[in-house]
Amino acid sequence: MQQKAHKIITIFGSSSEKKGSQLYLDAEKLGYELCKQKFIIRSGGQCENQGIMSAVSLGAEKANKEFNTNHSIQGIVIFEKDWGGAVPQCTDIFRAENIGQRTEMLCKDSQAFIENFEDQGVNESVLDCFIFCNSSQEILDHLSQNPL
Repeated sequence: MQQKAHKIITIFGSSSEKKGSQLYLDAEKLGYELCKQKFIIRSGGQCENQGIMSAVSLGAEKANKEFNTNHSIQGIVIFEKDWGGAVPQCTDIFRAENIGQRTEMLCKDSQAFIENFEDQGVNESVLDCFIFCNSSQEILDHLSQNPL
């Protein structure tokens, strides 16, 4: 799963965010900008047309097409029978057998983690490498000031 050419950023987020909402559009922009900067995007990669992770993957795919690149968009999927397969934007799909394995696969080799842009009550002291921001622009500003 590890790719040394570019740094991996794992994005966590709600699967219930609806396509077209401001948060969805913000996540799509984030995926676009991160891919444009040659980051490998890793997420849960399920729930097509809704959810933060789907939006980030869609944005990354748009950047790949616009700049004629093929930066990895990784989806770590689970419970495909119930939740559906990976979103079509994922270029690399990895299957986990359970939630614990999925979490481990999402975190392995990542240089940064981005949580959903809204506060979900996660204790920041638990994971110092999480980036908590209110918008995709804040995340991009943080990364430009604090390179990985």
